[in-house]
Amino acid sequence: MEESDIRRFYEHLKENQLPLEVNQEAQGFGSKRYTADMWTLEVCECLLDMPCKPSIYYKKQKEWLFETLENVKQDADKICIGEVGRGLDIVIANMIKDWSVISYDHNPIYATYLDKYFTSVEFYPTSTHAFIARNEEYIKEKTIFIIDNTKCRNFEALKKNKNIVHLIFFGKLEW
Repeated sequence: MEESDIRRFYEHLKENQLPLEVNQEAQGFGSKRYTADMWTLEVCECLLDMPCKPSIYYKKQKEWLFETLENVKQDADKICIGEVGRGLDIVIANMIKDWSVISYDHNPIYATYLDKYFTSVEFYPTSTHAFIARNEEYIKEKTIFIIDNTKCRNFEALKKNKNIVHLIFFGKLEW
């Protein structure tokens, strides 16, 4: 992986964090609050070999994503990033290829912040369950579907969409 791409994203994210009072995926309250921004920054720190807090698994997961995408990049020119959050998976994917990107997250605030860093990401404010149930409305050409950090494990509706050529789940190729 290109460290400079991760570093640029990391620096951008440090300067453009969501206010703590903004509703984002977060656990805890007050000074014990752990947000999507914090998680993304910490994973970037691990990828940059800086001292980091999260388990080494998250670093491995992103390295697996990079390796898996490298192996299937020729099969589609579009990716769909599920539960996109702050966009780290887009950064990783774009190190391999200039993809056309669609994404979704149940929190619509992320769209504004994604637009500050990425030039063209098609974003849908919806949940994983709703997106998967209606995926054929959004995915109409050959696409690689990438998702992790979700409680959803039912991907049968995705298999029915012949335009989804691969599912990458937690960095590993499912099909």
